[in-house]
Amino acid sequence: MKHVVYGGGPNSSHWNEFNFIDVGHKMEEVEPGLFELVYPNTELTRRCQLHFHSYPELSEYRTKDLFAPVPGKDGWWTYRGRTDNWVIMSNALKMDPTDIESTVGSHPDVRGVLVAGDRRYRLCLLVELKDDAIPATNTEREDALAKLWPSIEEANKRSSKFGRIPRELVFFATPSCMQKLNKAFSAQHCRVLKHGIEMDDDLLAAGIDSFGIMAVASRLKAALRQHGVSEASLSVVSVKTLYSASTIRSLADSLAGALSTSGQDITSDGGLEDDGSDILAFIQKYKAAVQQLVENAPAAGEVDAKKRGESTHCEADLSNETLGLSPNEYAFVTRETTVIVHNAYPVNFLLNLAQFEPHLRGLLNLMALALNARASLLFVSSISTAMSASGRRQRVPEVVLDTATQVDDLLPQGYAQSKYVCEKMLEAFADGLAARSAPTEAAQPVGVLRVGQICGPRFGRGPWNKWEWFPSLVMSSRFLGVAPDGIGQEINWIPVDELACIVTELISCVHLPPVNGEPGRQQSNPLQVFNVVNPKVSSWKDVLPALQREVPETIPVCQWVGRLEESVDKSTYVLDQNPGAKLVAFYQGALLGDGSAEPLYEVESLVQASATAARLGPVTQADLERWMEVWL
Repeated sequence: MKHVVYGGGPNSSHWNEFNFIDVGHKMEEVEPGLFELVYPNTELTRRCQLHFHSYPELSEYRTKDLFAPVPGKDGWWTYRGRTDNWVIMSNALKMDPTDIESTVGSHPDVRGVLVAGDRRYRLCLLVELKDDAIPATNTEREDALAKLWPSIEEANKRSSKFGRIPRELVFFATPSCMQKLNKAFSAQHCRVLKHGIEMDDDLLAAGIDSFGIMAVASRLKAALRQHGVSEASLSVVSVKTLYSASTIRSLADSLAGALSTSGQDITSDGGLEDDGSDILAFIQKYKAAVQQLVENAPAAGEVDAKKRGESTHCEADLSNETLGLSPNEYAFVTRETTVIVHNAYPVNFLLNLAQFEPHLRGLLNLMALALNARASLLFVSSISTAMSASGRRQRVPEVVLDTATQVDDLLPQGYAQSKYVCEKMLEAFADGLAARSAPTEAAQPVGVLRVGQICGPRFGRGPWNKWEWFPSLVMSSRFLGVAPDGIGQEINWIPVDELACIVTELISCVHLPPVNGEPGRQQSNPLQVFNVVNPKVSSWKDVLPALQREVPETIPVCQWVGRLEESVDKSTYVLDQNPGAKLVAFYQGALLGDGSAEPLYEVESLVQASATAARLGPVTQADLERWMEVWL
């Protein structure tokens, strides 16, 4: 049978020997005569080893299991222990204690044996005898050692010179030692763990291994279940999450962003899914204090301002005129705020315009706060507000679209229409601020950031949510065995890590007061609009070869959508492999264009205000390959 490891031979003389059928493994010599079982990351081993499904980024899986070749029998091996059982002595020599412990442990008077001496020049042996053989006096100890010594000598003969146990370093454990040992272990525990893990300490650098990561993930899930988090939501708590967010602070931000439905922040609020915490982190480099308003407040009377690092958090209700804050809290926010970034908005394409009315009211209340605080106000809008339903619009300027001539061509979608209404509200607000300002006085700045498609990170291995439309397209292509030859749009996407820096630079550009001691930029137009898309555009054909290395065959996109639709009823039980099955209706509307009707987005103001945007490169095959390593 293929892929079966055979143990034993034609008779019982081979009971402890193994013959490994080739499943892509290799035996790598780590010490003279000792070999570690290693699985390289290949197509064959990925089919046989679940390890690479959990850690696809690893080039190999080292089992730490040690084997010695059987003399005269090619391909046969004897198990000799594990690398993590080795004692590493002060001279850097490694000693496998397995043989000594098993030989001495086979003596009829012995209950247990332990070889010790890590980081020491010589080894010692701790022996626990059975109850009727425990020595009570020095004479009895010498007698017990004399009975045991032949077994120790036998083990020493088979051991290397540096790994032999001298007679004077054989110790017997007694019941009276237990209290002393417990005190010693407790003291050692305090010495080893004397330094706590701080909020920004890297857990991996601190020494936590893969088993520790799995334990943390399990305990996080258990704790979240206690607080009513659903099993579906708990899927975001994974080993990959902990590897990509390896500090307590970044992990908390990552989980908060993934598990929260919405949140409104002063200076930055989390509404762009994966990038909210990144934006907040970048802002904190520029400002010493950040006031953050978070919706979904508790019951009245429970609102409290909480200090976390350099951010002050207040539970809020933006639909309330005073944002659901107490008089003292509202006064504090009004007094301390210099910039408001309205970054949270429900991303729901099924709602109609009227259903966004509470969020329009929330923007009005933030305008009132900006007026009272004399603060700059920036709204994170969507590029969908400028997209043409008919395809007639050839260019999208960095201004709010004219209602009289262009409003009839908006996308028939409540989300896009409501954000367009927000832009018009901000335009009127900015005009009013300019009208009431003295001729020699600059009006309060107001900005609109029309953000386009956000993609996975340019640097590092952070995740791009596989349930979004493009990761789902890639995963379903592998499931179907074919890829589409087009996606109906140009690729002007911005990596999520670059977006955080771009937004922060736009904040410092729009806002007039100095940042880090350098003067801000004076703007003549009270309302500044930025099309936040990648200035360097690429096409599907530019990046498709990366997918073709996994899925060589391509078909017309209309046929691909048809095959995906046919797979819906057949693959409901494997949605993790075919997530695009849930998005058939979306693909039918989004992919079937040829991309020729997509307008040109003007980005002159963007590249002038953001050095990061100006130097941003296009999405490439290398980017897609890096993201696919996480998805596939």
